[in-house]
Amino acid sequence: SMNFPRLLPNPTEDVLALAVANPGRDVSVLQLTATEAAGQRVSGLGTRNPATVLLPAGTQMARYESDETLFGSALHSAGEHWHKLVSPNPDLKAFFLTADPEFRDSLVGAEETGHRLLEAVLPAIRPGASHLVGLVNPAAVTAAVTLRLIDDSGAILQTVTGTIPPHGSMHKRIEELFPAGLPPRGSGGYVRMSASAGVRAYQLLIPEGKTD
Repeated sequence: SMNFPRLLPNPTEDVLALAVANPGRDVSVLQLTATEAAGQRVSGLGTRNPATVLLPAGTQMARYESDETLFGSALHSAGEHWHKLVSPNPDLKAFFLTADPEFRDSLVGAEETGHRLLEAVLPAIRPGASHLVGLVNPAAVTAAVTLRLIDDSGAILQTVTGTIPPHGSMHKRIEELFPAGLPPRGSGGYVRMSASAGVRAYQLLIPEGKTD
């Protein structure tokens, strides 16, 4: 499976776009599921969840998550959530993009491989910048997570622990994760993540002075 986080600095205004390419010779069936942070499927009036898409050979699907041809009107009032893509085709290529409505400042994209991690490093913690951290747990078991904020010298500044429910997620600003404070100006650091079950870890960094 492949997993798409929802790292949006302004969740009510910014957009998430998903792209999936089928380089193979046969039609691929894609199943996209929008899942709440607590692990339940997003539901509500006018919902189609999961959404099913037929992707012909050699073509690409590129949609905003809010496109009603995918999930209907389900995401209009949804809170924190993420998307899981399942397909029998192992050769699919996927990409996601987050951006402000006018595609000016916070335009960020990344390839999605679906690889689950027990350990990860989120680099480049820069004082003055805005950081979003996203953890997605695609597994059917609860993931116990430990996050350590480490400065440039290698010293551990803070350690926080928590759990992510099966099929759940966590998306937070870094100052929410580490309330005791980030490294001082003129220095930097990184976050080391470890988990009891394979998770996907993401980071969005918006430099100081950019709109968020």
